[in-house]
Amino acid sequence: MTLVNGTHVHRFIKMKHDFAALKVNQDRLMGAIHEGCEYGQAHRYGDGPTETGMARLSLNDADKEIRRWFKSAVESIGCVYSVDQMGNQFAVRPGKNRTAPPVMMGSHLDTQPTGGRYDGILGINAGLEALRVLHEHQVQTEGSVGVVNWTNEEGARWGNYLMISCCIDRLQISNDGCVIRCMG
Repeated sequence: MTLVNGTHVHRFIKMKHDFAALKVNQDRLMGAIHEGCEYGQAHRYGDGPTETGMARLSLNDADKEIRRWFKSAVESIGCVYSVDQMGNQFAVRPGKNRTAPPVMMGSHLDTQPTGGRYDGILGINAGLEALRVLHEHQVQTEGSVGVVNWTNEEGARWGNYLMISCCIDRLQISNDGCVIRCMG
């Protein structure tokens, strides 16, 4: 990477931002993880406020609350929010080229009945943090980027774990990032 007239140039692409300045806010990331863990908190294993496991089965009351939290979080940073027919939640931060499929990050917010504190929610919050950093630095990406919360990923309520993500390579995705149907 070289500097030409105050602009970073890398492989013939002009960059308007100093990408080295785009850093994860660790305190915000951990705060979001612990805030989300208030929904379905269970199985205390220590005296500290964060020393609990989780019991947030897919689509139970605690999952319903954290899904509201997710929706609020992504809408607060300008993402387009949608839910598909399977209940998967999508948050897409529009890029310049809105016809290209979005690049998605994420995981799941549901847990096993005796789930761990960081399983799933870490993937969701890592994706959210990436979007927050892009938002606060006003980075406009070429394509859209987003976060997905897969429904029933743990399979604790309805038998099949990885219910949707197991067929990700066979999903038909709409332009707004929603799963239309599992093909094949």
